[in-house]
Amino acid sequence: MADGAAYDVFVALHVTSAVIGFGAVALSGVYGGGARHPDSETAAEEVRRYFRAPRRAELALLVVPVFGAAAIAVGPGGGAFGEAWVDVGLGLWLVAAALLLGIVRPAGAVLRRASLAAEASGGAEVPGGPCTPGSAGAPGGPDPGGSDPALPASGRRLLWASAASDLIFVVALVIMVIKPGS
Repeated sequence: MADGAAYDVFVALHVTSAVIGFGAVALSGVYGGGARHPDSETAAEEVRRYFRAPRRAELALLVVPVFGAAAIAVGPGGGAFGEAWVDVGLGLWLVAAALLLGIVRPAGAVLRRASLAAEASGGAEVPGGPCTPGSAGAPGGPDPGGSDPALPASGRRLLWASAASDLIFVVALVIMVIKPGS
């Protein structure tokens, strides 16, 4: 494959993985925000429906720098490693990856467990339904039939972490287009 064609393929993969990964994180934040209102039947159903799926698309965010580095390596001019825009872009990605792995995925897992438990119980519970033994709504929990108070907090964390990730995406996009310092 000619260097020009390889460059185009890697740039396309870089952009596609960024859009899919950051887009999935944004959607998780939108639906995670619904968990802040467990008493709303509409919000409860939307949260159950969204978090029932495994949310693997978010993981596309993790390969963004791999395709970006490959594009730089085969790109015209022999690569731009060490230029300020590349270093800033990589730093922004590290923050986004930390948000994904440290906040978004764990908070989403809490909401997913609650959604699956609500589905298993016939959907009678709101997203704050049984989550883990001893939690509210679980057998032996403090409030059978009640909501797990950790779910609105998980929804808030997910909402804010995804909002920060979206801001990082916009800043990185501007940096990749403008390429300051090159």
